[in-house]
Amino acid sequence: MELLVFDLDGTLVDSTLDLANSVNATRVHLKLDPLPIPLVASYVGNGAPVLIRKAMGADASDEQIDYALTYFMSWYRDHMLEHTRPYPGVMEGWSCAGRKAARWPS
Repeated sequence: MELLVFDLDGTLVDSTLDLANSVNATRVHLKLDPLPIPLVASYVGNGAPVLIRKAMGADASDEQIDYALTYFMSWYRDHMLEHTRPYPGVMEGWSCAGRKAARWPS
């Protein structure tokens, strides 16, 4: 196998808590109340800009969104592996896929 493409976040790993914590750290930094984790989780799936736009609310200006996104990305980079874990069975499946790939003829 020469190439294996997959979506990591939300497919192979559960990063919900680290994303929610990063969103809420951003909101607190901006003097806003944190959001419930399930609400933040409902915003996940279309990239960080959409996540932050939703988390900041409809009244946020483009400048506020840009600032919040920059802060979020910096915070997330430093905290993205605190609670993120592979979903059950992922590591076993990954191991199996690696063994099969090594045996496939080219």
